[in-house]
Amino acid sequence: MRAATRSAFSLAEVMVAIGILGVGLVMVAAIFPVALSQHKDAVDAATAITIANRAAATVRAKVDMNRLWKPVTNGVMPQFEDSPWMALNCPMYLADATGNPLLDPPPSSVQPVPNNYLNHISNPAWVAVPSLSTGPVADNAVSFLFSDLYSDPRAPRVRAAIEQIPQRLIWYPFYQQTASGEIRFAAAVVRHTAAQRYARQDLGFAGCYATPAPTNELVSQPVPWRVLLTYMPSGAFAAPNRLVAVDVPAQSGGPNAAIGQIANAAPPGSRIMLTGMLSRRLGGYQPLGVSSAIAGRVLTVVGTVRSGTSNTTAIEVREDISDLPRENQIGTPGASVEAWVFPPNVTRNSSLDVISISIRPPCVDWIFF
Repeated sequence: MRAATRSAFSLAEVMVAIGILGVGLVMVAAIFPVALSQHKDAVDAATAITIANRAAATVRAKVDMNRLWKPVTNGVMPQFEDSPWMALNCPMYLADATGNPLLDPPPSSVQPVPNNYLNHISNPAWVAVPSLSTGPVADNAVSFLFSDLYSDPRAPRVRAAIEQIPQRLIWYPFYQQTASGEIRFAAAVVRHTAAQRYARQDLGFAGCYATPAPTNELVSQPVPWRVLLTYMPSGAFAAPNRLVAVDVPAQSGGPNAAIGQIANAAPPGSRIMLTGMLSRRLGGYQPLGVSSAIAGRVLTVVGTVRSGTSNTTAIEVREDISDLPRENQIGTPGASVEAWVFPPNVTRNSSLDVISISIRPPCVDWIFF
């Protein structure tokens, strides 16, 4: 009598099955970081709505309209023209009750008042770019405390408290004065991570908006940069939804110049806001006026492009920008647009050379009220 036989998988079949299962598990595992990142973005977006309500109430309660610098009222802007969107001065570093800095020392480039960075960068450019030694044109007094700007119920007072919460949201106030004298406000809601460092824009040379470059100082909060972007729907380095920048100024160069390249300063996912200011690159920097039709428009970056033969980089945006003014070529008569951008965090070595630039943009959204 023959013994009963049982069929079984061969070793080759088992190995093939394990291989297929392994590939599936790897693909599933790859989904988790993406899903986690998207979940964080969704939470931040929901929190931003709450912060927007708080920002609107804080602005109404704390902004002294008599002390607000008004370019239309002061005659800085041409008659019947709105101002561009400007950054409203607020604390740029966190200090304790005695005034000792917890995160950042006062920046040496804007001594003696460390908050002048936002006043300097908000110069409407109808006058010459002010010298950092003579003081800003947009002379706004500080109206806010960090306890006003943090998403936490209570702002941290010591470094240990800062490091206990790895990430929080803060908001930066912006404003515009219309030709009729009305004041409008907006808030940029940004991520603040205690361990990360950010570069300030160098405002000490002519054309600093047209060819943005960083200073050597790093700070602990994301800071806004003001950059000039050119819409060129035709040409070798052009596309219908592409904004181009000539990035690296001659006086910068080196590894640090990469921070100023728009492809690095505004990676995919960035939310940038058009100031409304129109300018020309021809001759360095020539302000042309303000377009009310585009002032305050928020654009979402969906891609970046780099030229293989020059320092030119570009961003591609989701929204329709076919109505923007344009220049046929950079440096020829026409108009470029200015935008507020929050560059991501950077890492430097002991020689202050840039080692890496993050691809995660800090700005969550722009809220208008």
